[in-house]
Amino acid sequence: MSITIAVHSCKGGTGKTSIAVNLAGVYAASGKDVCLLDLDSKAPYLSSIFNVRSKQWINDVLFGKCNVTDVIYDISDEIGTKGKLYLGLSNPNIIAIREISSKDRKWQAKALQIIMDAKRDLISAGMDIIILDTGPGVDFSSINAVAVTDYVVIVVKPNKPCMVGTEQVVNGVYKLLNKKCGIVENMCHETHFLKPLSITLFDVPVLASIPCMCDVQLKTDTGILALEESKHTFSDSIFKIADKILEQTD
Repeated sequence: MSITIAVHSCKGGTGKTSIAVNLAGVYAASGKDVCLLDLDSKAPYLSSIFNVRSKQWINDVLFGKCNVTDVIYDISDEIGTKGKLYLGLSNPNIIAIREISSKDRKWQAKALQIIMDAKRDLISAGMDIIILDTGPGVDFSSINAVAVTDYVVIVVKPNKPCMVGTEQVVNGVYKLLNKKCGIVENMCHETHFLKPLSITLFDVPVLASIPCMCDVQLKTDTGILALEESKHTFSDSIFKIADKILEQTD
């Protein structure tokens, strides 16, 4: 059975993309065939992590110029995983970002169908797990990504603005869409660990609480710390999150 996971947050700067990238790496290392898609088309970041020269982008899929299988790249040999890891990147060019940012609600409704078709095509191509790195917030493109998934990983920073926003998104989006989801508390201050860690937030299970570590990106050559330093605190959390997602979607 294939599982589609959206990694989402109510605000930017939560470390959402790092969680998505490392989850993809961990699943691929376990032998699963994984596709990681950058659906944060207004602030694409995956292309700066991986050394992939893309000729076609997720943008081209959304504009009906090609199929999703035309834009994914196999990086398994580069990172040495047992399973396949494919990347689909959004175009980081400022002109492309402006173009897709200007699209209205009617266009986004068509884009939702295209994303649904892309998910179907990836499952038909044999993907075990599809991970969508979404844009933050609740604009149409972000909600489209959430809508097509089986499970949502909600990445939060444990500060008041992010917590307030997350509660609103949980009640106003995830629950209305009847989505299974789990929360990752990321970049937690050390004082956060002086009290018992949360089991749930807003009636959503907490998958992990990860301390603030500025070296997560600096310590990795491939962008996937969990594969390079499996004993790192961040990596240990990613492995636990990956297992818990599979348990909750079984």
